[in-house]
Amino acid sequence: RSNVHRALSVLGHICRFHNDESPLMLNGDISDFIAVSPSDLTWESLPTSSFVLFQQYLEKLDNSTKCKALRAMSAIFSAHPRIMLAFEQEGVLQDIMSDNVDPALQLESLQCWREILVTEEKRVESGEAKRQMESKTNLSTSEKVSGDQDGDASLIGSVCIQHSPRLFQMTTSMDAKVRLHAILLLETLKRQGLLNPMELVPVLFGLLGDLNEPQIRGTALKLLTEETEKRPNMIRQLLSEGIKTCYRFQKKLHKDIGSITAVVTLKNPNEKDQIECIFGQTFKDSIRSSRTHSIRVIKSLLNTFVGKNLVLPPVERVPMLSFMSEVIAYLPYNHLSDVLFIAHKISAITSLEGNEILTKMNSFLRPCGMANDDSDLAEVDELEKASMTPNPSRAKGIKKIDPTKFSELCSEASAIVLLIRLSAFLCEGYTGVTNARLRSFIPGEKERIADRGITRVSSISPFVSKIPMNDMNSLILLYGEFKKQMRSFDSSSQQSSSDDEAKDKSDSE
Repeated sequence: RSNVHRALSVLGHICRFHNDESPLMLNGDISDFIAVSPSDLTWESLPTSSFVLFQQYLEKLDNSTKCKALRAMSAIFSAHPRIMLAFEQEGVLQDIMSDNVDPALQLESLQCWREILVTEEKRVESGEAKRQMESKTNLSTSEKVSGDQDGDASLIGSVCIQHSPRLFQMTTSMDAKVRLHAILLLETLKRQGLLNPMELVPVLFGLLGDLNEPQIRGTALKLLTEETEKRPNMIRQLLSEGIKTCYRFQKKLHKDIGSITAVVTLKNPNEKDQIECIFGQTFKDSIRSSRTHSIRVIKSLLNTFVGKNLVLPPVERVPMLSFMSEVIAYLPYNHLSDVLFIAHKISAITSLEGNEILTKMNSFLRPCGMANDDSDLAEVDELEKASMTPNPSRAKGIKKIDPTKFSELCSEASAIVLLIRLSAFLCEGYTGVTNARLRSFIPGEKERIADRGITRVSSISPFVSKIPMNDMNSLILLYGEFKKQMRSFDSSSQQSSSDDEAKDKSDSE
């Protein structure tokens, strides 16, 4: 087998530098290619006979032999791009890149296509393509003047672009090498102007979540930075959806849903570890310099916690909201109004959504004897008392609760729990966020110079975004936290109203 592999490699290199073009090679009709016997083989028929041989080995069952055959075949594609076009039209390229083949063959195809593109790019930029065109004796002077010396490069690029949807899919492959070479090929296509950036950017946002592969994430971040410099408006429009794409990418990549995260921890031996959002650099470069853009992105992220947008089933909804809350918690804000707006928006959502969920909870639990007859938050109900015990699921009356319906209600309550946690974290984590500022804050108010350039307090504890919902115990504990947070929120809202009334009375006197 190793001798066959070496023979394929050598034959491929010979064909790569075979300059004589037969009519068959020029026409690119591979259906007319035939393999001649060794005694009848000529220099002119070498590429066509070799191509037929490579096709035969490409159909073998051994994956390593398939890879060597494809590598040798790519040498002919590089020398004769029309052959690659004819090969693509037969649907073979699509089969080679599909999920049904071994990842090693997928990887080989990506490497081959990129090498062909880069080789053609160098040939055109060095002037070799023009010299080769001018040296052809069968071209008239007018044909040379009007000739397209980079036509072959464009032809190869167009073949690759035909499979761009599949290339985007390959960036989410379970094989890290396939993901890496897929993004490197997309980078080459983008550099050569063959790829629409609007299609590429969401893919790049997704790859920012490839935290275990620094080279993949670094390449994606570099390309995003380049696009931010050229097209900042496009990045602003696609950021919110890109964050969701990143979540879906991590969800596919990790079997353990608890491994999904929107932050990276930077180790520092001399100081406390620093936690940063994986979208932080993009937010710095294209969003936070404008309050309008910053508020628009923040509002879009917070709206995912609103009831009408909670369309995912409970088992998927909570991890998604946990991911979103981490993003909002660790974005690098530099203006106090951003933090104040988040707290203000969370307060509004909690007032409407929280009380509605609380009413539904009471209506559901009351027939089971686990809720009070009224919705008075001051009184602790039976289920909340159960949440304070070592084993909540063994409390009296728990078996009467329908776990499926209770899980659905708890997943809705988790949105409010995360929002209140988020508000408390940000208010504690940034200096200048006082109760007085929160009460007096009005969205859209004139910018205050003193609010610029805020920094996060380094000594604050990490934000807790995870909410277990794997059994009845965890659901009851979540319910207990929800009731406690709503009680605290209701109390602070009443205090704020009392303070405002006292202030108005004092002003009138």
